[in-house]
Amino acid sequence: MQTHDAIIIGSGVAGLSVALELCKRNRRVLVLDRSSLASGATSRAAGLIGQMRSTRDAIHLLMESIRIVRGIETDTGIRVLEQTGSIRVAQSNVRAKELANDVAIARAAGLEVEMLEAADVQKRLPCMRIDDISAACYCPTDCYLEAPTLAQAYIAAGRTRGVAYIEHAPVDALRSTNGRVTGITAAGTDYDAPIVINAAGPWTHLVAAYAQQPLPTCGIAHYYFTTKPEAKIAIDATHPQFRDRENRIYGRPCNGGIRIGIYEALPEHIDMAMLPADFQMGSVTADISKPLISNLISAASNRFPSITESIPMEIRGGIMAFTPDGGPLLGELEGLKGFYHCAGFCGHGVSQSAAIGPIVADLIEKGTCKYDLTQLSADRFSDWPVLQNRDAVIQSCLKTYANYYGKPGPSSN
Repeated sequence: MQTHDAIIIGSGVAGLSVALELCKRNRRVLVLDRSSLASGATSRAAGLIGQMRSTRDAIHLLMESIRIVRGIETDTGIRVLEQTGSIRVAQSNVRAKELANDVAIARAAGLEVEMLEAADVQKRLPCMRIDDISAACYCPTDCYLEAPTLAQAYIAAGRTRGVAYIEHAPVDALRSTNGRVTGITAAGTDYDAPIVINAAGPWTHLVAAYAQQPLPTCGIAHYYFTTKPEAKIAIDATHPQFRDRENRIYGRPCNGGIRIGIYEALPEHIDMAMLPADFQMGSVTADISKPLISNLISAASNRFPSITESIPMEIRGGIMAFTPDGGPLLGELEGLKGFYHCAGFCGHGVSQSAAIGPIVADLIEKGTCKYDLTQLSADRFSDWPVLQNRDAVIQSCLKTYANYYGKPGPSSN
């Protein structure tokens, strides 16, 4: 029997951040993963950190994440962030109003943002088409990163502080007494702890089921491509990332090429319960014969005309954990004390992760945090009877994903 103060199920960046923060607070922490460390959704993350959001709290959370990662860079000597700023573009009056509203919210929150003319956009990102741009903005403090490097930095900092890590240890059961968690069983071994954190990425709703808790998340496939260095696409590591919500795409520089992903209108649900026990995230693949990938390339070519199906590129897929409202689920649910969820980041796990660690640690220690819990708490859907039905959860998550970029409104990405 191994005893710890806290056990974290899942070694994505959110779980790794929680582990590091709890160790800073003198907790003995164990992180277990069903596979290799950080080999799940984190390994396939596109790696953008855009701080413009629809609420002041959401913006401050991302600003804090960047600040914390800067500290981890100093502590570990591992460079994580590339601060090149980000551009957002609008093509219609509706999108221009949407952009102006988001800029006003960002400035009120203390985030530096400037409006750009189309010519200024092209100066910063020469390969971008600008003739249809009606409005644009630039946030100079936005960053991008390689998600596995961020995970490496969390792990290095955690080892220094005493975090223990165990790979290839899938959870078999939660153990509890009198309504309070006492530990887990993983790969046939019992581990004791009064606190267990479910940070299993797209598998979180399956882990929650061990406690008979209907966690409203679902797995959704997400794809992006990265072009090889190409003379016709003039982009380098110093150029900004970008977002184009009308075309549903986002992107950033990557190894001399450009990485572009899409929030498509017809998302693909992945039933995590049906995946084999030895499933690896790297097996989520696609090529241009898949309609979704053809749509992605077509959308990208609307903004970057040099991108065609003949351009050399690598296509990658992963699985995001989505929630019905596009926000994460943090904290306890009724029925099992000491069992906390850290789930449903809807593609923002990498960008939010550094601030998530302190939030979850505060929820464990104080039952609250400095952010608005109505947007974060794991139990905010508990009085929605319809979301006790698994099919309803899936349909709600798919709708939220489909509207992430496609429907004009407050910025969620």
